[in-house]
Order: sequence, then structure tokens, then C-alpha cells
Amino acid sequence: MTLTVLNVAYPLAPVGPDAVGGAEQVLSALDRALVEKGHRSVVVACHGSSTAGVLVETPAEAGVLDEAAKDRAHQAHRDAIATARARWPIDVVHLHGIDFDAYLPDDGPTLVTLHLPLG
Repeated sequence: MTLTVLNVAYPLAPVGPDAVGGAEQVLSALDRALVEKGHRSVVVACHGSSTAGVLVETPAEAGVLDEAAKDRAHQAHRDAIATARARWPIDVVHLHGIDFDAYLPDDGPTLVTLHLPLG
């Protein structure tokens, strides 16, 4: 059985094997492993990201990362998630951002990985 996994990155940091953040590196490793095992990996991540699977790119925020910038990034991620879910038969959405609640899908199987302690 082939799976289609939608991995959703933290919206303010690019994903890739050389990413600075641990969550971004973990997402990159999962993406690569899914593709190597013959599954479809779809990744929502900001501009500048590098993926083994399909990248659904959102704009990278430049300048001050104030609340307005975060709101724009969250909306872009919500839109990209909806686009991906409309285009592919997603089996599970896997959220990796600490702010996942700002773009959490309303329905469907969803997994959240917290890459930092709750505190």
C-alpha cells in the first residue's frame, strides 16, 4: 500500500537536509525516507526549502517577524494545505511547527510532532 503524507513545516524556516533547525532536519529526513520507500511525500514549506518529494511552497517572510508577518505566514500555510488536500488524496497530515494550531486542518487524520519540550 502506497501512502500520501502531507508534511507541514514551521512556516518561518526553510526545510532541507542542511536546514538549521532540528524540526526542519527531521521533516527533511522523513520526506526523504518516504520517497525512498515508494510513498508520496508532499511538503508545505516556505521558499528556499529543498525536498525529495513534492514541495508546495509558501512565501518566505522577509524583514521583521512581527505578528503581521506571522499572520501572513499562517494564512499562506492554511491555503497551501487546502491546495495540497484538493490536489492529492492525503492519507495523513503531519504537522511539525510549534505554532501548528494556527493552520491545523479541520478534518482528516492529523499527526502533530512537538520538536521542543512543552514548557
